Amino acid sequence: MRIDERHTSDLLGQSTRTVVLPSGLTVQMCRMPGFVTAYAMLTVGVGSIDTGYRVRGREVRLPAGVAHYLEHKMFDCPYGDAMQRFDALGASANAFTSFDKTAYYFSCTENFSKALEVLLDFVATPYFTGPSVRRERGIIAEELRMYRDSPEWMVTANLLQAMYHVHPIREDIAGTEESIAHIDAALLRRCYERFYCPGNMVLSVAGYFEEDAVLELAEKYFPTAKTAANPLTIREPRTVREHYCEQKMPIATPMFQVGFKAAGGEKENMRHRLLDELLLDLICGETTDLYRRLYEAGEINESCLRREMELCMEAGAHGLSVGGSTGEGPTLHDDELCRMLEIGREFVGPEQTLVCGVMRMSTRDAVATGLRAREAGADAIMVTPTAYNVLVPNAEGMFSFYSTISREVGLPVIIYNVIPQNTISPALFHRLLDETEHVMGIKQSVGGIQALYADIMETAGRGRVYAATDDMIYSCFDLGARGAISAILSVFPAECVEMWECARNGDHQRGLAIQQSLYQKWQCLGGNQFPIRLKYALKVLGRDCGYCRSPITYLPEEEKAAIRSAFAG
Repeated sequence: MRIDERHTSDLLGQSTRTVVLPSGLTVQMCRMPGFVTAYAMLTVGVGSIDTGYRVRGREVRLPAGVAHYLEHKMFDCPYGDAMQRFDALGASANAFTSFDKTAYYFSCTENFSKALEVLLDFVATPYFTGPSVRRERGIIAEELRMYRDSPEWMVTANLLQAMYHVHPIREDIAGTEESIAHIDAALLRRCYERFYCPGNMVLSVAGYFEEDAVLELAEKYFPTAKTAANPLTIREPRTVREHYCEQKMPIATPMFQVGFKAAGGEKENMRHRLLDELLLDLICGETTDLYRRLYEAGEINESCLRREMELCMEAGAHGLSVGGSTGEGPTLHDDELCRMLEIGREFVGPEQTLVCGVMRMSTRDAVATGLRAREAGADAIMVTPTAYNVLVPNAEGMFSFYSTISREVGLPVIIYNVIPQNTISPALFHRLLDETEHVMGIKQSVGGIQALYADIMETAGRGRVYAATDDMIYSCFDLGARGAISAILSVFPAECVEMWECARNGDHQRGLAIQQSLYQKWQCLGGNQFPIRLKYALKVLGRDCGYCRSPITYLPEEEKAAIRSAFAG
């Protein structure tokens, strides 16, 4: 029997349809008029805390991490990886395992029904082979090592181990290297059969889609009912196992967590959760005295920041830039940016320039951050185009974005051209120079040295074009760049200043020689999540700057070894 209900939220004004199919699968649908993107998530009621089940009166114990291992292997198909099928349809897909559930999801702007069929297909018809399952063991083991290298993860893991005596929430979601060694294809198949049952699943869909098409596919892939196994009940004492736990890690700023056990009960869970969150906000939320005291105590490693700023200025740099990519700008609050500007002002003289990175997702926020930067003493702002997928504007939208910032903030604006899917063209840069008061330059970080040269040629020297092609800094200077705002400056400030002087004085041979001496070193640093590579390089050079902020927290050992090798000389 099908159960079909529709509910309209008075608060949101949106209608949600919930259908429970004869198989037991719950389908939740929320059509959103005006949306061009559709989202789907299939959630299974099994997570890391489900380390066993009861069948025919007997208990079956499972190794820690089996739900997470199963999630990894669900994307395997007899005819290839499901991720490849999503990619071919233009869909963005992923999955995750939490303590109490496993979820598979995707989003797309077209081919929604085909992408949904891919999702339902690989979940309904799993494909496990012995060799593939064994290969995955090494991947998960590396993931576990990555977690152990993350201070954010470890402080949470240690808190849970201290609070709980026997509950499996104590264990890492991915298990341990010892526990996953006991997981094979046969075990994954048994766990799938016990937990991946329609009555233990929820399919949620939102955005632009056809309801009847969703229900038709859901019934096609989950036609019959099947009862999931009953997870084992764990009796956990109300007391905590340990009242204090400490682990030392090489990080710049200590971190801590405080936890407490609350009463359970299915009917009261939501009420307790809301009350607990309210209580925590009152105790340590961002508006509390405790939060302010901790923040003022050194969320930013000021001594390290001063040391690096001083080193750059003593090398002859003509200014400082804070809050860019190297400075992890998107992770910084406005208050933190302002504090960094205050410190930078100590080292930047009246003939030098202090630039503040503005990396915000909307015009409103970019203007607000720019105004705060002006109040804190910035001489100019370096503004990143908006970056989030479906919110990327066209050329007119970007013109409006920079025009508004120019008008409202009133500081010189440098475009930080760093977003591949939202590139500022030479023609748009030229127009912004002509039609706005304060846009005066561009830091060219997309397209390499050719793109930099295109900006120079388009504007005929009117705009200031700054180099950010780190491995070819001197060549950029030689082509006419007005300077560099670049990550490599942070590592080798004296060498970069010397390359600038070589370009001005016509010492081509010496400038190229310095560039070539740094080339191999930069090859180990560039690419995705380069701030953590850069910080490790500084550590190798004896200038330990601590760790990056989450989520850039882990550097594989092979990359560390490559950096040590490149910097050995």
